[in-house]
Amino acid sequence: MPYLGKGKLPNGVRTYPVREQDGLIFVFPGDPEKAAATPLRRELAQSNNAAYKTRRFGRHVACHYSFMHENLMDMNHQFMHMKQMGQMRPRFLGQKREPGLVEARYSFARTSGKQPLGEALIFGERRDASAKYADRDVMTIRTEYPFQTLRIQTGDEAPVMDLWIAYTPQDADQLTNRTFGLLSVKKPGVPGLLDLAWPFLVAFTERIFAEDREIVELEQKAWNELGGDHNQEVFPVINALRSLLAECGVQPGASTPGSSPQEASPPSSSSQGREDAAAAPVSRSDAPAPENVTATRAKPESRSSKRAPSAKRKAGAAKPDDKPT
Repeated sequence: MPYLGKGKLPNGVRTYPVREQDGLIFVFPGDPEKAAATPLRRELAQSNNAAYKTRRFGRHVACHYSFMHENLMDMNHQFMHMKQMGQMRPRFLGQKREPGLVEARYSFARTSGKQPLGEALIFGERRDASAKYADRDVMTIRTEYPFQTLRIQTGDEAPVMDLWIAYTPQDADQLTNRTFGLLSVKKPGVPGLLDLAWPFLVAFTERIFAEDREIVELEQKAWNELGGDHNQEVFPVINALRSLLAECGVQPGASTPGSSPQEASPPSSSSQGREDAAAAPVSRSDAPAPENVTATRAKPESRSSKRAPSAKRKAGAAKPDDKPT
């Protein structure tokens, strides 16, 4: 056999624990013995709840995955969506920091502009800029490493929107990623109304996602051009998030049991995940053949090794690049 002999690869392929859930296939590239004990959420978004309609989406984005975490967590960039949503004033309600978790809570008030149709479909009603609707709903965003969630709800009511999203690095340097998302919207009282208006909601969310993609790719481009992070971050929840991502990651080049240190094969392989962290998702249609599966680092390079200046906030005083922890 031509592929056997000195200096040749062994006759065989490497296998990884996999798990299928809610239309996604999760590949665990870490220590195989810890795969069974690593929990996934019982349900991703509200994908199995008949009271909701769920869309699945995924895009390749040319940035380090940590930019994606920050973009979703920091709602102070809402002014950049002004063309789609009108002028919104975010109000930071507080944060939570636990092992493996950072949470931020916000409320919003419209200060100018009209409510877009897509937003009206999410809330199930038309809203104006009056005080009646100001700071009425609470948006809760969590990074439960390595995944993110976002929920919008009023009081103790069921959420009107529930988002689950993951970011899987697509190259060895982790300068690109693919998103895997499930977005669930609560159905209104009128049967069939959300189905009828669904294309408008999809178009609305796609425009928002496109603007976010432009933001994070510009951040990565700035990091590449400047050779590091020259921001002076002051928002406490983002500093907590960076700490979490660095804490759960490893420095470049490190490896863990059950991982091949350097090679990456998209979309199944992922450096997102501690040795005992959750697996990386791939869509059913993108699942590679076994011979193409190659694991990458079982932990991500820390945020500080890939950080770029933020396009969302005004530049502060320059500082040296952050050091990985």
